[in-house]
Amino acid sequence: MPAKKLSSQTIKALEPGNAIFSLADGEGLRIIVYPNGTKRWESKIYLAGKEIRIGLGVWPEISPDEARKVHAQYRAEARAGRDPRDLRKPAPEEEQTFEALFWGWFEAKSPGWKDYHAYQTRNIGNLHVVPLFGKLKPAKVRPIDVKRIITPLMQEKPTTGHKVLGIVSRVFRYAVALDIVPSDPCRDLRGAVPPKPGVRHRAALTDPAEIGELMWGVANFPFSSLVVRQALRFAALTAARPKEVVMASWKEIDLDAAVWIIPPERMKRGREHRVPLSRQALELLREQKAAAGDSPWVFPSPRGRGRSISSNACLFALREMGWEKEQMTMHGFRGMFSTTANESGLWGWDLVEAQLSHEEKNAVRAAYNHAEYFKRRAEMMQWYADWLDARRDEAGQRKKRGGAPFPAELEKSDVA
Repeated sequence: MPAKKLSSQTIKALEPGNAIFSLADGEGLRIIVYPNGTKRWESKIYLAGKEIRIGLGVWPEISPDEARKVHAQYRAEARAGRDPRDLRKPAPEEEQTFEALFWGWFEAKSPGWKDYHAYQTRNIGNLHVVPLFGKLKPAKVRPIDVKRIITPLMQEKPTTGHKVLGIVSRVFRYAVALDIVPSDPCRDLRGAVPPKPGVRHRAALTDPAEIGELMWGVANFPFSSLVVRQALRFAALTAARPKEVVMASWKEIDLDAAVWIIPPERMKRGREHRVPLSRQALELLREQKAAAGDSPWVFPSPRGRGRSISSNACLFALREMGWEKEQMTMHGFRGMFSTTANESGLWGWDLVEAQLSHEEKNAVRAAYNHAEYFKRRAEMMQWYADWLDARRDEAGQRKKRGGAPFPAELEKSDVA
């Protein structure tokens, strides 16, 4: 059944949520709604069997009729075997906006990026770069303009601010190569903006009693979405990175071999990562297989099975349970595993680091007996899954005796 054509009234009524979502107009054209309220048209077409996505601008500056007209032109070009991106000629410098320049840069560069990097850059662009810099005329931007715009963000969110500045600088360097601007105005800001923060360790629970409270909460808290509960449990059972968890697909899972094989393009270091699956993880995945239906994602979004849930949905669930950002983060499941496994004295640090997919600097050790190494990691993850279950059950027994609700309001004497 073809998608119902979108009207400006329909688009105006779309309320932003906690995660990005989209609504189809038909034939590959869709409107994407971002948490900050931005609504952007995107054209999805195929050229020689390869998918291409092209931003068409934001609504209401681009009306539905205008978006359909351009989308139809792009489809016609692709059917003729021509790349429709060639139609996007740079506008004269007095007309072109930074938003157009940003998306031109993204479309030119992103095909060579890893999936997670493209995903992150697209999100930062929509949430911060375009809202802050989008309407500026690139050729007229001075260093003082960049400083004035970026400093408030850096003061509120230092890490995000420096990521945005880095992206803006790369876009300007791209514009220099196209002879659109004479130089990168970000280049002269060194020392003129707040310094980049040092390495910050993400908050993680490490006390066994609190970990038990967390796992009991994950198992029993009345989440608005059950798939979020499953994703949180899977994060705990695998110690994988948040993006690796929420974007897990069924083609990566081998239930018979009890292994999750994450391809290089989804890994931070660009190397395939094999994650052994405990009995509990396999049980969870079989439950999800039945619940996910025909979705390619292990944890499909409640907004539509064609996409996965977001890591923010899991993070919001932790906050809903009562765990503050200073106590626990999604990345904290990795620290929780690392501390527990290392302090147990049962497992070598190299096994723990391998499970976390940290780089093995010893080439001899890295190449040594992979089968035996993986077997030991599988034993470690089964031990850890059983350990988590035991702490969860202990927390449940405390609650039967009148223990505190989430999060655990433990006395210091209980934690020691």
